[in-house]
Amino acid sequence: MILHRSLFLPLVVFFLLSGNLAAQYYEMKPAENFGGKSQLQEFIAEEMVYPDQALLNKQEGKVIVSCIVDRDGNVKNPVITRSVSPEIDREALRVFRYLLWEPANHRGLPVDSETVVEFDFKVKRYKRIIKKRGYDKIDYPFLPVDSTLKIYTLKQLNSSPQPVYRKEGMHFGNFVSENMVYPPAALKQDISGTVELFFIVEPSGRASNIKVMKSVGGGCNEEAIRLLKLLRWKPGIKDNMAVRTEMTLSLTFNLADYENLRYVPASNTNQF
Repeated sequence: MILHRSLFLPLVVFFLLSGNLAAQYYEMKPAENFGGKSQLQEFIAEEMVYPDQALLNKQEGKVIVSCIVDRDGNVKNPVITRSVSPEIDREALRVFRYLLWEPANHRGLPVDSETVVEFDFKVKRYKRIIKKRGYDKIDYPFLPVDSTLKIYTLKQLNSSPQPVYRKEGMHFGNFVSENMVYPPAALKQDISGTVELFFIVEPSGRASNIKVMKSVGGGCNEEAIRLLKLLRWKPGIKDNMAVRTEMTLSLTFNLADYENLRYVPASNTNQF
């Protein structure tokens, strides 16, 4: 079959345009909260507190918060672009302010961009959430709490965050031994290595904004994050206030340290 030249040229133009549009799409990566959508939903479920009166009145709706994430990952001008009520809007904005962001990326360079986050307030779903998480109000292990949401480094603190273990005398190596399971895919593919995680210890004692700094495949990243989220913390203290603290965790996956898929640490390679 021979295509007539007058038909062939429009086809060429069409494919060229399609290719350019696809290239532009893939060259632009939108801004994203640390940990992506799955961690975003987990954090909202952990942190959200339905306003009492709205819960009593069964007031529901979806709040949308819009902002600019600049090229350095800073959030500018967060505003409510879809409102439910003043009380519910305030709670959505409160939770939003805890999020850290990776900036949008265009052709390998960070750029300013607009982003939105949705907060869905539904009474039945919220009641299921509080039943699962075991609390309806945020319990702070140390008061007062710094309300500025400033994030501190360990060197800036008067007292560093400390993991709280269920068993007396336990340390992190014991915790890892009892809770880590080598990911089946990593085991099958003989994958080992050290996962490094960045995270924030919140004044509530929970870890948030978990970001993989050094990756290992085969499900090791996911297992490291799962283990970290099992821990609760005594928060960092600055000037006699509980504050947000940035920390890192190095967790080594080494097949030589495993017996029957259970972790048996041979050294102090796993540490904060």
